Amino acid sequence: MLPSVFNRREGLLICGHMSVSLAGFGLDAILLTTSMGSGLHAPVARLISLFWAMQATFLLNGLFVFGKLTLKTLPIQWVRYMASNGIGNLVNYLVFVALVATRWPWVSNHYAALCIGAFTAWTINYCGARLWAFPRRRRAAGPSAIDRREKVPILARLRSQILGRRLDLGAEMGGGMPGPAGIVEQPPCEGHKVGVAGP
Repeated sequence: MLPSVFNRREGLLICGHMSVSLAGFGLDAILLTTSMGSGLHAPVARLISLFWAMQATFLLNGLFVFGKLTLKTLPIQWVRYMASNGIGNLVNYLVFVALVATRWPWVSNHYAALCIGAFTAWTINYCGARLWAFPRRRRAAGPSAIDRREKVPILARLRSQILGRRLDLGAEMGGGMPGPAGIVEQPPCEGHKVGVAGP
C-alpha cells in the first residue's frame, strides 16, 4: 500500500514538474524571440529570457507542483532553486559541447546532443527542486517500541510505591486496606433479615 502511494505521488510530482518545464521553455522561446526582435543581441536576449523563465518556473513549481512555497521560506528557497537550475543549465551546455566535439555517429548530432543535454539538465533541476529547494517535511517520530518497554518497569515501581503508601496510611488510621463489603444473612430466629457487614 505504502509503496504504491509513494510511487503515485512521485509520479504526479514528475509530471507536474515536466509540465512546468515545458511552460518555462515556451516562455523562454517567446521572450527570446521578442527580445531579439526589439534589437537586442542573441546572448543578451538569451540571458533575459532565461532569467524570467526561471522565475516563472520557480513560482509554478513552488505553488502548484510541490506546494511548499511560503513567504517565510521564500528567500532561501529562491536561492536554492536558482543555484540548482544554474548548475543544471551549465551541465546542459557542457554536455552539448562535449557530445558535439566527440564527432561520434548519432551522438554528435546537434539535435541529439541538445536532447541529451536537456534531459540531463531536467534531471538535475528536478532533484534540486524536490530535495533541496522544496524538500518534504519530516513528521515527528512517535515513541519507539524500546521507549515503551523502558516505561513498563517504571510504571511497575510506581504502582508498588503507591500501594505501599496506601497500606501505611491504613495502618496509621488503625486498620488495613478497606476491603469489599460482604452480605450477611441473619439466623432464621431473627426474621431472616439481611444486613451488610464489612470485613
